[in-house]
Amino acid sequence: MNHTSLIFAHRGAREAAPENTLPAFAKALEMGADGVELDVQCSRDGQLAVIHDFDVDKTTSGSGPVSSFTMAELGALDAGSHFGNEFAGVGIPTLEQVFDLLQGQCQINVEIKSRDLQGGPEVELVAALIRSRDLYEQVIVS
Repeated sequence: MNHTSLIFAHRGAREAAPENTLPAFAKALEMGADGVELDVQCSRDGQLAVIHDFDVDKTTSGSGPVSSFTMAELGALDAGSHFGNEFAGVGIPTLEQVFDLLQGQCQINVEIKSRDLQGGPEVELVAALIRSRDLYEQVIVS
């Protein structure tokens, strides 16, 4: 069996930019990563938000469960200031925004975060987005 090692940037280049943000994913590309790993879960209005924790408290200016915010509200939270002033105002991206940035650039490992043991609505939403963009060769779902 022939194996090739790939380097994946976990939550983007999170040592160089706020984790799971567009700047972190752009930096991962700049640094030559073969792929990125990211986390998704549903916002209150059923959009795919790219964020690891079930609560926004640790990585943003907000407080509370991701599922209690609309995607517009999540995008307006400051997910960058805690990392550095140059990232002030960076918001939580949608999976679609991340695909816009990374499509054709690198492999993408989408980790579904859900309190539902069956995966929740995120499973169908991620599958539909992959289908609509024909990203079968670029995206891994875990």
